[in-house]
Amino acid sequence: MLTAMRRLLPLLVVLAGCSTPFRGPTTDSLTFAQMQSLNPGISAEWILSEYPFARDIRRGPNGRVQQMGYIVTDPLDDTRAVLLVFDANGILVEKRYGGPIVRPPEQQ
Repeated sequence: MLTAMRRLLPLLVVLAGCSTPFRGPTTDSLTFAQMQSLNPGISAEWILSEYPFARDIRRGPNGRVQQMGYIVTDPLDDTRAVLLVFDANGILVEKRYGGPIVRPPEQQ
């Protein structure tokens, strides 16, 4: 039994680090860490090139992004929204996150 467990250990380690369709971030949501890394000064075009699944993109008369939103999966696997607000040049000036700032649960 112990030998079988030793053979499975590498697989379990790999699986523990992966998102599954049932838990964790998806391909159309940001992780909490990704959301936290989006800070004022970043261009909307760069954000869209990295994360093309934005929701509710609103553009000004000049075609530049004024605001857009994303779904965020936090460390507790809850989903919340974040609204990104941009200036007239399409540069991020404000981030409005709709959830609490949480830390991952402690490992036991």
